[in-house]
Amino acid sequence: MVYLTWVTSSEINNDFFTIEKSKDAVSFVEVLRRTGAGNSNTLIDYSAIDTKPFEGVSYYRLKQTDFDGKFSYSPLVAVNIKQDASELNITRYNKSAIRLEWLLPSQEDFVVHVFDARGNLVLSESVKVSKDYEVINLNHPELPAGVYLLRATGNLGSVFVKKILLD
Repeated sequence: MVYLTWVTSSEINNDFFTIEKSKDAVSFVEVLRRTGAGNSNTLIDYSAIDTKPFEGVSYYRLKQTDFDGKFSYSPLVAVNIKQDASELNITRYNKSAIRLEWLLPSQEDFVVHVFDARGNLVLSESVKVSKDYEVINLNHPELPAGVYLLRATGNLGSVFVKKILLD
């Protein structure tokens, strides 16, 4: 999965955003659309997830479309999705701890973010994961029952995204 975020500081006549992706930076396909705020003078955070990214290098861009049909594009962002021996499993979790089991080919530092179903950040923690197999428990204040998204971004380029269901 590819976690996509963008922020607007103001919006004028903004109908919607379209996220597009490409394997060659020439031919793009639509990933999804997000309704814009129309007119706004406040910071607005947007996020989305591409659940079916291309393997290898892909290029993403954001298309902003006005109510009158005029549009503009963001610069391209390259993402490299590679298959390797890295793995992250969530084997046990409860309302006060999330247990992460890591399998990595080399030591890597991660920033772990946990978001609620509305996209709000509810937990952020930095962890150092050793080479091979390691278990790390993320302790947190009691979270309400619900669906959460865990995103771990490593300093060597590894990215893991997992859904968590707390009951």
